[in-house]
Amino acid sequence: MTQANHMIERVRARELRKQSLTDMEFRALLSVSLMDGNATIGRIARWLGRTPHATSALLSRMEKSGLVTRVSDPDNKSKVKILTTDKGQSLYRQGKESESIQRIMSSLPKSKAKRDQLRSDLETIRDAAFKEFGMASKPPLPRAIISDKEG
Repeated sequence: MTQANHMIERVRARELRKQSLTDMEFRALLSVSLMDGNATIGRIARWLGRTPHATSALLSRMEKSGLVTRVSDPDNKSKVKILTTDKGQSLYRQGKESESIQRIMSSLPKSKAKRDQLRSDLETIRDAAFKEFGMASKPPLPRAIISDKEG
């Protein structure tokens, strides 16, 4: 798993560099997108498996680059929501359509049952790691990782 993850990250980093985007910035944009308007520093930190402090620093850099913006929650002024800017959304869409990642993922079984089993196995391993680390709240495994689509 470590070797596969490392090589996928290297492939993604190579592609994202062309857009002046880091893998961690892409993952932050992905998490904000999946949270559909309810992204906060704490939720993003849990999703990324990072501390709120490290996540806040990452988001500050991204805000300076024009990728995200922080807005006060109208229902709770002490809460800050994170939103992607048009630039951030554009770079996220480009990164999501990575051809090399699609080629890598196309090596997965085509059968829905086998993909569902792989998803379940990965979630089991991920959940055990979160539990071992002492984190009760787990982010969802993005559907885009193992979809029913071929390719």
